[in-house]
Amino acid sequence: VQRNWRDLMAVCCAFVALLGLLSLVSAGSPWDPSFTVKAQKVLSQLTTEQVLGLVHGYGTSPYVGDVPGIPSLNIPSQNEEDGPQGVADGITDVTCWPSALTVAMSWDREAMYAFGQGMGQEQYGKGTNIMLGPGVNIARVPWGGRTFEYLGEDPFLAGQLVTAEVAGIQVNNISGCVKHFVSNNQEYNRDTVSENVPQRAQWELYYPAFKAAVDAGVGSVMCSYNRINNTYACENPVTLGDLKGPNIGFRGFVMSDWGATHSTVNAALAGLDQEEPDSQFFGAPLAAAVAAGTVPESRVRDMALRMLTMMFALGLVDNPPTPDRNLTANVMSQAHNELARYLAEQSITLLKNDNGLLPVDRTKIKSVAVIGDADTVHGGGSGGVIPPYISTPFSGIYTLLNGNQTRPVDCSLVNDVDFFQPNNPCVSAVSVADCCAQCTADSTCNAFTYTPGAACGNSKTGSACWLKPNDSGRVAHQGFVSGNCAQWPAGAVNVTYLDGTDPVAAAALAAASDLVVINVATTSNEGSDRVNLSLPYWQDDLVDAVAAVAAKKTVVVARCPGACVMPWKDSIGSILFQLMPGQESGNALAAAIFGDVNPSGKLPVSFPNSMNDTWLSFPPGGPINPNQYPGTQRSNAWLEADYIENLHVGYRWYDAMGFEPLFPFGHGLSYTTFKYSDVSISGYVSAGSSVNISVTVTNVGSVAGAEVVQLYVSFPTAAEEPPKLLKGFEKVSLQSGASSTVTFTLGAQDLSIWDVSLYNYRLVGGVYTALVGSSSRDIRSGAVFTASA
Repeated sequence: VQRNWRDLMAVCCAFVALLGLLSLVSAGSPWDPSFTVKAQKVLSQLTTEQVLGLVHGYGTSPYVGDVPGIPSLNIPSQNEEDGPQGVADGITDVTCWPSALTVAMSWDREAMYAFGQGMGQEQYGKGTNIMLGPGVNIARVPWGGRTFEYLGEDPFLAGQLVTAEVAGIQVNNISGCVKHFVSNNQEYNRDTVSENVPQRAQWELYYPAFKAAVDAGVGSVMCSYNRINNTYACENPVTLGDLKGPNIGFRGFVMSDWGATHSTVNAALAGLDQEEPDSQFFGAPLAAAVAAGTVPESRVRDMALRMLTMMFALGLVDNPPTPDRNLTANVMSQAHNELARYLAEQSITLLKNDNGLLPVDRTKIKSVAVIGDADTVHGGGSGGVIPPYISTPFSGIYTLLNGNQTRPVDCSLVNDVDFFQPNNPCVSAVSVADCCAQCTADSTCNAFTYTPGAACGNSKTGSACWLKPNDSGRVAHQGFVSGNCAQWPAGAVNVTYLDGTDPVAAAALAAASDLVVINVATTSNEGSDRVNLSLPYWQDDLVDAVAAVAAKKTVVVARCPGACVMPWKDSIGSILFQLMPGQESGNALAAAIFGDVNPSGKLPVSFPNSMNDTWLSFPPGGPINPNQYPGTQRSNAWLEADYIENLHVGYRWYDAMGFEPLFPFGHGLSYTTFKYSDVSISGYVSAGSSVNISVTVTNVGSVAGAEVVQLYVSFPTAAEEPPKLLKGFEKVSLQSGASSTVTFTLGAQDLSIWDVSLYNYRLVGGVYTALVGSSSRDIRSGAVFTASA
C-alpha cells in the first residue's frame, strides 16, 4: 500500500532512533553511573529541610502535580501532567492520539516509539517534565474502566511495547512515569480493595511490564491506590522491595497516585519516595519522623538522590521549563495530525471478512449509508484528552470519495421551536448566525437549536447552541431558534449520515444504498469499571435491523475501550475494530474500508463471548465469582479480590479450558494471504546458550500487506505453565509475492519461570515446543527444542 510521504516523514526519525535506543535498552538501564555521581554532589549541598521539600507535592501550579525546584543548585521544578493518551486534565491545543491499547493493536514497536515520542514532544512543549504514563496494568478484568490506557493481557507483549514507548517519551528530555504499581487491575473500589495475588502470578504476569519499563530507563514509577495482599501499594514493603530489589533493580523514584499515601513512617520505610499531590504525610509528619529518628535521614536523602539521578540521566537539569513552555502553549502540528492518523491506520483490526466485502471498490458504488456513532474516540479520566477536532466516519468517507468539500453556511430557520433531543453537545455562540456556522463546520451536525440568554453549562459567555444530527423532537418553545444546515454538495458518490437511533429509518436507508457502514461504540472512564461488555442495547438492535435487509453490503465498525461482545457477529460478513482511535478516527476508517490501507492490527486482548465466558467465572461458564471480582468482605473492613485463576488470564485460560473465544488474542485478518513455511530450529537453551527459531513468511495474495508473526512456546509439564505463552513477535511488510525470513532467539531468561521456594527465576530443563502462527488460535507450524537447567 502506498503511504503518503508526510506520514512517513512524521515517523521516520523516530524509527531510525528506535534501533539505537532498543540496543541500549537490551543491555540494561541506560543510566550511566556518572549521573549518580552528579546527583550525589548536588545532594551533599542540600540541607535536610531542602531534601524534605522535594518529597511531596505542593498544588501551587496549574500542573496536576508540582514540586518546586532549587534554582541556586540548578534543580528544576517537577511539573507532572497526565496522561497516557496525550496531554490531559482539560488542557487544550493538544493532539488526541489513539489510546495506548489502540496503538498496541499494531503490535509494532516502531509505531509505539513514534506514539511515545509524539506525546512526549507535546508534554515538553506544555512545560511538563514528568509525564504520568505509560500505563501497563494487565487486563485481568476485561471490562476494567482503564483497559484502554494499558497494553493488553499479555506481559511479554506489554513489555516489548512499553520498552519502545518509554524510549520515545524520554527522548524529549522528560521522564515517563510507569503506572500503576501494582495489580491495580480494577477500578471498582480501587481505593480500598485488596488484590490478593499469588507470588508466582505477580512475578510472571503483573511485574514483567514494569520491569521492562525499568530496563528501558523509565524515570519514575507510580504506586497504586489498591492494597496488595492486604497492605496498601504505596506502603507495601514486599512489592516496593521487589521493585527496588535485584530482580527489577529500579533506580528512579516512586511517587504515589493522587491520594494513595496512607502513612508516613510505613510508606517511607517501605520505599515510597514522593507523596502526591500534597504533603499530608510527607510534609510536617515526615520532618517530625526524621527528627525523632523513626525514619532515618539516610532514607529521605535516598528519596532525593533517586529524583536527582533521574533529572541528570534524562536531561531535565539541562532542559528546565521555560516561560514559553506552558500549559497555554499550542503544541499541535500538521505532522502530529498525520502521525495520529498513521497510528490509527496501523492499529485498525479486521475481525471478520467472510463475504469479501472489504476492501470496497470505490468505482462500483454510487451511494454510501453511514449510520450510528460518530465521535466516540477516547476514554475518560486522566487518560482522556480534549480533541481539537474529530474526523468522523461520515467526514472521512465523504472526503475520500468526493474530495475535501464543505457545506455552504446557509441554514433554514424556524422561530419559537426546539428540536428537543436529550444529551446533545452544546457550544457557545454569540448569535443565530454563529450557531449556524458552528453546526455547518461539524460533520456530525445537521440541525441546531439556539437558546439566547442561556449559556452552555458553566460557560459565562455567549448563548447555548445545541448541535443535533437531525431536526426530530420538535416542540414549541418561545424565544428559541432552530435551524437546518444546508445539504452537502453533490459528489461522485452520495454519502448520507443517520445517527441510527431510529432503526426503521436506518434499515430503509441501508436497503437503498450500495454500501452500509454501521458504527457502534461505547467508552469507559477512570474511577469505574464497565457494567458489562455489551454495547448500548439500541446499537445491537440497529445492527439487527440493518442486517435483516442489507447484510451482504454492510460492514460494522466497533469502537470499544477493550473487548466487547457482538451478538450479531454471525449475521454480518465484515467487522472492523478501532478501539479508541483518537481524532483521526474517520480518516483512518475510510482508508481501511476502501483499501488505501490494508488492515494489519492484531488483538492485544481476548474477546469473550459473554461476561460469563472468562477466567473470572466459577465454575467455568457460570456466573462471575465475586471472590475474584469485585472481591468480597471477610475479616477486614475492605473487599478482597482473590487471584485464584493464577497464571490463567486471557488466552492462557481459553487454551487451558479448551474454550473458543469470540475472537482470540493475536487475531486480525488482512486483505491478502500469508503463507508460513520452512520452520527451522538451531541450538538449545542453557545458562550460556540460546535457540534460534526461523520461519519464512510469503505474501501469496494480490496486494501488499503486513503480517505479525507470533511465536508461542509450550513448556515441559514440570514447569506447570499454561498450554502456551507468547515469547516473540515481529511485524513484516511484504509486497505481493515477496517473502521474508523471521528469526526469534530465546535464551534462559526468556524461558525461566518464577520459583517461589527460591524467590527467584529458574530455567526448567526438558523438551519445549515452538509454535509459530498468525494468532494464539491460528498456529501454522511447530518444532521442538530442548533446554538444560
